[in-house]
Amino acid sequence: MKKIPGWLPTAATVLAVSVSSQMLLPAATAENAPVLTVDQDLNNTAVQKTLHISGTASNASEVNYVCVNIGGQSFWTNATLDSTVSPADGFSAGETVKYSLDLDVSALAAGKYTVNVAARGKDDTLTQQAFVVDMNEVKAPDPQLSFDRDLEGTNAYGTLSLSGTASNASGVDYVCANIDGQANWQNAILDTAVTPADGFSDGETAKYSLKLDLSALSAGEHTINVAARGKDETLVQKSFTIHVMGTEPQLSLDKGLDGANAYGGITISGEASHISGVQYVCINTDGQNNWKNATLEKKDTPAEGFLAGDTVQYSLNLDISSLAPGDHTLEVASRGNDETVVTKFFTIHVVNTAPQLSVDKNWNGANVHGTLSLSGVASNVSGLDYVCVNTDG
Repeated sequence: MKKIPGWLPTAATVLAVSVSSQMLLPAATAENAPVLTVDQDLNNTAVQKTLHISGTASNASEVNYVCVNIGGQSFWTNATLDSTVSPADGFSAGETVKYSLDLDVSALAAGKYTVNVAARGKDDTLTQQAFVVDMNEVKAPDPQLSFDRDLEGTNAYGTLSLSGTASNASGVDYVCANIDGQANWQNAILDTAVTPADGFSDGETAKYSLKLDLSALSAGEHTINVAARGKDETLVQKSFTIHVMGTEPQLSLDKGLDGANAYGGITISGEASHISGVQYVCINTDGQNNWKNATLEKKDTPAEGFLAGDTVQYSLNLDISSLAPGDHTLEVASRGNDETVVTKFFTIHVVNTAPQLSVDKNWNGANVHGTLSLSGVASNVSGLDYVCVNTDG
């Protein structure tokens, strides 16, 4: 009779085989006994929602599967296996796997449960470990409401842009805002395709945005109330005060450029004022999407009717060398931090004549004593601003 490695047949075992027609499993030797390890110490672990289990399983016949059962239920959940790991001591390549499983336990009531982890080899040998875990009652996090920026004490005019996030364990039903406690609630736009806030699950956090119309408000202090309501009707609210200004945004140009002749480049500068502060000033050509941002510098003295920090000096050297000769429309736009926008338009006439400068006398290499008299002609299609001279750079 041929021997199966690790199993010494006897008359009794031969009889058992002939009678039952079942294959008897070889007895595992100390060298190749199945091994199951668990990375975590799960005994008396407090668990909420998800139980993470991982470890290694080794079997001389290779591992068929690793599965987990909790609370003696009739169903087992298979773990994910990775056989590319180094084999455990005493085992060959392919005989050890890394397993991992995130077991959903959110439906279980609070209490203690036995967790069974089992690894079965391809020869049907089985090894198990059992742990007792403590399921804690899952307490839903309190509803949350936040703002993207601090609006308390903000100066505002015309429109106030509100945005932020709202979170509720039951899901967010709506976010709305009103002014001065009146029954004038306005609903915000919600976007739930965002990363949930800490402690919340997918779909329980929403990004909200709302442009609140302030045009009917008198100048002075006003209270804005923002409320977020969950699908379970729980409510969270926040309030802040804004100062409505009676001054419209302003935008000016330092010099009259409308109708000016231009060649190569043009300098555009002026002042912009917004009661919420200036976010940016930009310029485009001929209505194309070719906006260029101007350089901003806050003015120490704001324009009349504005507060410190509300007025900026802007400037931009705009390259127009690629424009065809003829008339072109330029648009200057100033945007406030409250998203109010004011624009100005003007037309320039692009010519193909380069600026010219000549000197009446060639002074190159001349000996000079006392005073040097310079004269000549300067031409520029946009008109001359000044001619100046310096010495030695």
